[in-house]
Amino acid sequence: MNSAPPIDKRLFTVVEASRYLAISATTLYHWVSRRQIPVVRLRRKAVRLDRQVLDKLIETSTMRTAKEAKKDRTLQARQDLVAELFSSRPPGQ
Repeated sequence: MNSAPPIDKRLFTVVEASRYLAISATTLYHWVSRRQIPVVRLRRKAVRLDRQVLDKLIETSTMRTAKEAKKDRTLQARQDLVAELFSSRPPGQ
């Protein structure tokens, strides 16, 4: 069974970090190879990911999603207002 790594651990392997983030290990390997996420290199091929970096990634992704949702609500409100303006009839008709 693929269980999540213990949260009291500071450095995770790529596989443990992928479980922690709930993404595929392949995706995380791609991010590491493209240097899209900082890693700790213990040796040439011994790569670890810091839990604090992973937590920050989760936090910033969540904040970005919240901002996008707020933007979508604002856009929807504007679209509703425009639709209401164009669908309403002038008084007396």
